[in-house]
Amino acid sequence: MQTVLRHSSRAVRHIVFAGAAFAAVAAHPSAAVAQEVPVSSLSARDAARLIQRERGKVRLVLVYNAGCPASRKMFPEFLDLAERSRQKNVSVLAFSTDASPEITARYLAGARLPFRPVQIRPWRSGEFDTAMRPTGIDIGKTFGTPLIAVIDRNGRVVGQWEGSSGARRAVEWLNSVGVRP
Repeated sequence: MQTVLRHSSRAVRHIVFAGAAFAAVAAHPSAAVAQEVPVSSLSARDAARLIQRERGKVRLVLVYNAGCPASRKMFPEFLDLAERSRQKNVSVLAFSTDASPEITARYLAGARLPFRPVQIRPWRSGEFDTAMRPTGIDIGKTFGTPLIAVIDRNGRVVGQWEGSSGARRAVEWLNSVGVRP
């Protein structure tokens, strides 16, 4: 009986110590942010400039939203495609339309990202499509996320799609410009 009590009291001490350690870490202000990724915040116009700055490269562009079920569904597939594309010297650009960079950071926490995470600051009606027009990406009247586009080396959009099947379609577009991800 003493052996059982000795072992159970040691187990209780370990549980109490683990619980106290967890509570101390959870109470630390940076604990919730520790695994989050730093996210830049840009205006729609600056995001478009970032896309245009990559002229001369094939570009794989994603516009997504952490709260969008279709974005969440396709995101793992996009991450895989983005990593394979990046290895083929494709510029991968992904922009969240979340209300804040903190929301985007929480969504991306723990993910291995083959792109720099950027959140596009909220915009006024018409501002996003006007900003994206020079990139060739057509936001249009029915903009939805996820939106995926492939832009060739000359700056021409070879394919664009809104919806969860966009990553599969992007493989075809990349193939059409000589990239085999």
